[in-house]
Order: sequence, then structure tokens, then C-alpha cells
Amino acid sequence: MFSLSVFAQQPHAETGDATSDSTASDAPCESIVVVGNGPVGFRFLRDMVDRQPRTRREITVFGEEPLPAYDRVNLTKYLDSQSADALQYEPRSWYESHGVALHTNDPVINIDRTTQQVTAASGRVVRYDRLVLATGSRAFIPPIPGTDLDGVFAYRTIDDLERIRDAARGGRRAVVLGGGLLGLEAADALKRLGLQVFVVEMAPVLMPRQLDNEGADLLRRMVETQQIRILTQRQTQKITQIEEGLHVQFSNGESVVADLVVVAAGIRPRDELARDCELELGERGGIVVDDGLKTSDSCIYAVGECAVHNGTIYGLAAPGFRMATTLVDRLRGIEAAFSGSNEATRLKLIGTNVVFSGDYLDLTRATTLAHETADAYTKLIIRRGRLVGMIGVGQVQQQDRLQEAIDQKRRVFLWQTRRFQKSGRLWSSDAGIGVAAWPAQTMICSCNNITRGDLTVATERGCLTVESLAASTGATTSCGSCLPLVQQFCGQTRVTSKSSRADTLVAAISGVAFVLLGFLIFAQPVVLPTTVQTAVTLWQTLLQDFFWKQVTGYSLTALTLTSLLITVRKRTRMFRNVRYASMRVVHVAMATAALAVLIAHTGFHRGSNLNLALFSVFIAASLSGSVVGLLAGLEQRLPVRLRGLRRPMTLWHILLLWPLPLLIIFHVVSVYYL
Repeated sequence: MFSLSVFAQQPHAETGDATSDSTASDAPCESIVVVGNGPVGFRFLRDMVDRQPRTRREITVFGEEPLPAYDRVNLTKYLDSQSADALQYEPRSWYESHGVALHTNDPVINIDRTTQQVTAASGRVVRYDRLVLATGSRAFIPPIPGTDLDGVFAYRTIDDLERIRDAARGGRRAVVLGGGLLGLEAADALKRLGLQVFVVEMAPVLMPRQLDNEGADLLRRMVETQQIRILTQRQTQKITQIEEGLHVQFSNGESVVADLVVVAAGIRPRDELARDCELELGERGGIVVDDGLKTSDSCIYAVGECAVHNGTIYGLAAPGFRMATTLVDRLRGIEAAFSGSNEATRLKLIGTNVVFSGDYLDLTRATTLAHETADAYTKLIIRRGRLVGMIGVGQVQQQDRLQEAIDQKRRVFLWQTRRFQKSGRLWSSDAGIGVAAWPAQTMICSCNNITRGDLTVATERGCLTVESLAASTGATTSCGSCLPLVQQFCGQTRVTSKSSRADTLVAAISGVAFVLLGFLIFAQPVVLPTTVQTAVTLWQTLLQDFFWKQVTGYSLTALTLTSLLITVRKRTRMFRNVRYASMRVVHVAMATAALAVLIAHTGFHRGSNLNLALFSVFIAASLSGSVVGLLAGLEQRLPVRLRGLRRPMTLWHILLLWPLPLLIIFHVVSVYYL
């Protein structure tokens, strides 16, 4: 047994049965046994090593496979490299250097909860204080006659891929049973081996658990362009061996003859050990855990695909990784909790982009919006006026902005829904704010639970490239779907605006507005002569001549109201064909011109009562608008923290603008009609 310094806090902090020690070296050595050396089990080990390296622990991990933990998310890449090392997270030396006792090819076969001991197939017995079950899942093999024949394979491990590759040599045709995520991944692998592939799915559509009919139909068309044949609504009746190969027969009388068959009909949690030692299981299997990942035994925890949390078994890597991280925090004494997982999942299925984000499965009290073209389908889920989920197939427009909006549950307005239904775009501009200006809590890499704030902290430590950020945080190292966001964060692929000249104009005009506002706020009112003996001045003409007073007054009203009208460009069809950036320049220019006319109309006199209120609101709205203009025009040159001020300042600007029409009407009525 090896000693490992892992935690800085009390070993039993969660259950409150530990006492404080003066130093970490005086703490009793706690034995932690991890059953399962898959991706989630390894994440648990790595987080223990990386996050709390002081208190002594004895760590033992048992793995069923002969290899140390490797990346099953990218299992198909094994066919490209043909090297298990390319998928391996860390070599055996990593475990040794961190004091982890790794036993591969030696599965645990018994858990004795009374003595708190596990027994492995080799006969090795290890006592535990904390037992972590990360046994994952196994491929589900339906009770179809013939699935035990030579040439019928599961698709789950490197060993499976090696056997599939050997069987594919000299073969021409393969059948995949299952049209879900795993089945399409297997079909991609078989296609890379040069085989003609048939995908068989019992449901009417592909990926029935994730996609609606429209999205699934588009996915099917895209997959079939890759010379993969899709057979839906086919129930496999039996598989028999004939002279030509494996005869796959369906209940409707049809059949396909193939050289090999891959069963990818789903997964089932590996809960045999838990069942044998009488831990609580879910109705459909899986080890029941609470928000702290604790099972019905206070010393045993479960993470990953073997665990069932609130009735849900998660079949993707990201939720399992989050469970592992949560459990590490929990054992450190932090009140962390796993509350479920619905983060964005981006997949590249046979060259086709498929994305799920947020609450895409729960349509309770939700409104859905859909937009479909020949090569793209997007569905948005809106609940209580806020964007909470998305499903996309193909090239989803404004995908990154949609992900950020879902994460922040941003409000969706009526004019945005109309735009989306017509064009597939929720916003008129693609640029938005760059990833670096997203809220700190926005998820960037759901596989590794990396937020924008985590990336920022890493850059402050000197990680300025995608490679260094990946090494420091783990972002991009799992499924790789977050790579574009991390690249954008690093500036390797910046969000460039097509109207950079417009941004410069907006910043310059906003600067002029600041100067005019300074005069309006601090300049002394113009003093007019009190005797007719004095020559008439320009100020007298502007302030006392009724005609010019009307000219400046109505000009000011027209400029203000037109500027206000432009602010509703997203709500009206009037400016639909005018570029957003151009309208912003016009808006800022008219608002600045209104400030100049206000000086001519008032001579820096603030007035009293209603006039003072109108003057004050106008100045406040203009001041906030000028700040927004500067932030928008100089966004690419500003620090991240300053960029983040743009959104709240825009909100204040809008709130201050809308009292103006009513105040102007009151002013006109009071001057001319009262």
C-alpha cells in the first residue's frame, strides 16, 4: 500500500466523525479504494492529487482492463493512431509517482460492508475507509438469438475495437444494431475501416432520446450522404450464420447479410457489486446516490455511469466528470453538491455537427421555436420568456451566443422569436461579445467543468495559448468540442466585426458627446442683456426669438424621438435591411446632435420643476449612452473587466430613455397650451 498526500481537511468531514489535528502529518492515514479505472475513476484520482496534496491518504485503484485509464470518449480515434498510448490519460509511472496503488486486469469481485474490505479476482484483499464505485457501464446486448456468434461484437473498449478491426479485414459489409449516439459512433468507425455500413434502429428516427422528428430526419439525410444506409423501424429478430456471412433478420421479413455485426443498442450500469452487497439500486438499475454522491452506505460513494441520481443515469462523460469533482470537494469538507447536468454537448457524428444544450429534454410549460433549412435545424426551448435549451443539427447559426444565453437564461423577446423563425438567427448581429467577456460562471468545457472564469485565472498565471490552457485546466482535452471557444478566448480566432470603421466612428462620436455633456453639466447659464441698447447677440436670437426657439425645440424633439425609434430597430421591420452597425452610428450621431441643439435651446439653463426633470433625464440618458458607445466602439481594445460593463450600462441607458417621450409631451403642452 502506498501513501498519498491528498486532502487538506478532515478525512470524515462530511459525516462529522473526524477530529481536528494540529498538522496534516499527525492525521490518521485513511484508506480510499476506487473500483474502476475508467475516465470518471481517473478524474477522481487526478482531482485528489491536483487539488489537495497535503494530508496523507492510502489510495488503491482496481481496473478490469489490462491498460491504465484511457479516453473512451474518443475511442474511434484509436483506428487512426492504432496506438493505445495515444488515448491513455497517464502512464503507469504517473500512478507510481503520486503514490497510487494501481491494479489493472484485476477486477473487484466482492465488497464486505461489515469489515469494510474489497476482494479482487487475484485474491488481493484491501480494507477501505472510503469506497468509490466508478464501475461505469457495459454494452447492452438485447436478447436476440445469435448475438453470441463469432463476428458479433460490442463497441465499448479498445479490445472491442481491436477485434472489430481484425474481423473487418477482407470484409465488405457491416451492420450496426442501434441508431443512438453509440451506434452512430460505431458506424463511423466501421466506415473508416472501408466497410459498407447499415445502421438499424427500432424507433422511427435516429437518436430518439435526444432529437425530435425534424432534427432526426435531417441527421439521417446527412449521415446517408456518407454512404451509410439507415434502416429505421426495424426490430431485429435473430442473427444466423450462413455461408455468405451473418444473416440479420428483421420482424418485417426483411434481412441483411453482413461480414460482422456491432451491437450498440445502449448501455447498462455496472451495478453487480452494489447489488451483491445490498446497496440501494434504482428501478432500472444503477446505484442510488444523493447530491453528495453517497450511496445507502455512508462509507461508499458512486460516480459516473454506474450511479443513478434523482432517477437519472447519465451516459455522457461530462456529468461523470462533474460527479468526480463534486465528490473530491465533498470529501474535503466543502458543501459541494451534484445537482444534475444539462450542459452543452457538442458532437461530431460522422462529420455532422449535433449539439444539445441546457434543458432540451424537459418541455414542461415550455415554448419551442424551430428553424430548418436544407442543411441545418435548430430548436430553441423557452420557459417563462427565457432561453433554457437548444437542439441543433448541422451548422447552427450563432451557436456560441446561444450557448452563453442558455447558460445565463437570458430573456427572449417577441421580435427575436420572429427573427429566429424567419432566419434562424436570434440576434441581428453575429459578433455579440467575445468569449473573454462572457460571465465568469459561463461553462466553456462541460466535460472538465471549466468556466470562463477558470480560463481567466489560468491566463493570469501565464497560460496564453490553447496548449497551455489545456495543460493547466484540462479544457479541450476530452471530447474537443470546446476548442473553438478556447481558441476565441486566446485570440487565435477572434470575433471580428465587419464594421470596424463603424466602431471607430461610434467611439469618436461618443467622445464628442462626452465633451458636450461636460458643458451641459458644468457650464454656467448664458446671461442675456437686460437693456435694448445692447446689440442683439446669437444667444438672444436663439433663446428669445420665438421662431428660432421653435426651430431648436422641434429639432431637439425630432432628433430625440428618431434616436429613440432607432433603438427599437430589433422590434420593427422598418430597418430590417439596414446593417446593425450602421444604425448604431446613426443613433449615436443623432443623440450627439441632440446635445448640441439642447445647448442652443437652453443656453445651459437647467430650468425648474418639469423642465428640470426633463433636462436631468436627458442628461442621464445621454451620459449612459455615451459610456455604452465608448465601450462598444473600443471593445476589442479594452480589458475584459471593462467589456463586462457594457451590458449593465446598456440596460441603464434603455431604462433612462423611455421616460423622455412622456416628459417631452408634457413640456410641449405646458409651453404652448397652458
